[in-house]
Amino acid sequence: MSSPHHAGWTSKLTVGCVVVLALALAVADAIRQSHVKGVQNPNDFVTLYAGSICTAHACNPYSVRDLDKVLVKARGSAIKQDWSDQLPIYPPTTLILLLPLSLLSYKSATIFWYSLSLATYVFGLCWLYLFSSALGETRLIVRLGVVLLGLHFPKMLQCLGFGNPSLIVTGLLLFCVFDAAESRRIPRLICIAIACLLKPPLALPLVALVLFKDPKRTRDGWIAVALLVLIFLGIGSYTFFPPGMAHWRLDLSQNLALGEHGGMNPSLRGTPSNTLLNIATVPGYFVINPFSIGLISFAVVAAFATLYLTALNRLRKSVLWKTQGYLLAVATLAVLTLLPVYHRFCDIGVLLLAVPWVVQEFSKRPKWQAILSAPVLALLYFSWERRIHLDQPAGTQGIRLNVLRFLYYRGDALLVVLLACALLSAMYSSRGQKVCEAWQGRSQKIRRKLAGRES
Repeated sequence: MSSPHHAGWTSKLTVGCVVVLALALAVADAIRQSHVKGVQNPNDFVTLYAGSICTAHACNPYSVRDLDKVLVKARGSAIKQDWSDQLPIYPPTTLILLLPLSLLSYKSATIFWYSLSLATYVFGLCWLYLFSSALGETRLIVRLGVVLLGLHFPKMLQCLGFGNPSLIVTGLLLFCVFDAAESRRIPRLICIAIACLLKPPLALPLVALVLFKDPKRTRDGWIAVALLVLIFLGIGSYTFFPPGMAHWRLDLSQNLALGEHGGMNPSLRGTPSNTLLNIATVPGYFVINPFSIGLISFAVVAAFATLYLTALNRLRKSVLWKTQGYLLAVATLAVLTLLPVYHRFCDIGVLLLAVPWVVQEFSKRPKWQAILSAPVLALLYFSWERRIHLDQPAGTQGIRLNVLRFLYYRGDALLVVLLACALLSAMYSSRGQKVCEAWQGRSQKIRRKLAGRES
């Protein structure tokens, strides 16, 4: 007869083999769906690749003409880049971080970038949901299910084929936002720096929360911020030295202006709702005046930011902060990060940082905010607007048709706003819950004292 120890060891080994097999099959399927475009023509990555070559060889990384020459020389003229939709608008920090890629051939660079993107994304998912303590006592089957869904995230797989750096940034954030081990502090800071250099608007808000996570180590947070600023200043100063970077600011502003008349236009109705996620697309559906759109967007973002910072300040001082408080703060900020500036659907992976709080809530009696957040996240996950063509409903007209088209063209942006409202409400209700618990605790102490005096 086998001993209980041997039986337990065999059971763990079986579970481990099943998990590894499931992950291997999921990764293989992700590669099957994305590797052809990801290696042959990753249209987002080739802009960065050509830009890194230009930065290293004194041509202009923000000139479409210079970039096109570089690409034709690197991969031939068989593949044409659609510059109207792929304008070079990444900050110089991204290009300088990718300078080592300028030493590789086109094929080697695309294979390396595709492999790095997939590996970083898989690592982030597995670390958070399988190895991190952030999810507490959540059952393994639930955590594995979330990882498998993440590996089949339709929009992220599409962006993996595009070669968009959002997968690397998402994977790094999944690690450094939820890891807390002191022995891994240096690797976390390195991941933070890389994420901020690759996509500053996406990473910086969450990084700020991570650096000031521990109320007792605010000084360390400021030191890390100072180091990050020095890195940015150092890289920024480098952009003034190569001759090809002399006019980068002018060309970058021109590319942004051209983009705002094309795919970045918040008033555009030519594509499904999953193209843009920022708040400007909602008022942009009704008005085309840039000043009016910007004013409305600024007012909404300012209101959200004020509410968030107020709730965050209160939540950090409560005992809930070390348990569900931090998870809720991360979830809310991850959603709010998508609202202020231009974000394409590739950046939607940051919403994976909101899932741990929802999963943890459903492990007990969930609040109504978690019950609402779950289907909203599911809608954002499944790309519903590609399957339900609300812009062409049969037999519908008038106001109802206008509402359906509004949902079709701006559905994802509306869902992000709805999710932000639900999570902000959860932050304030958590504070209220803490106040109630404090009053209950005080009343119990008073009753004990009174009982002691009577005895």
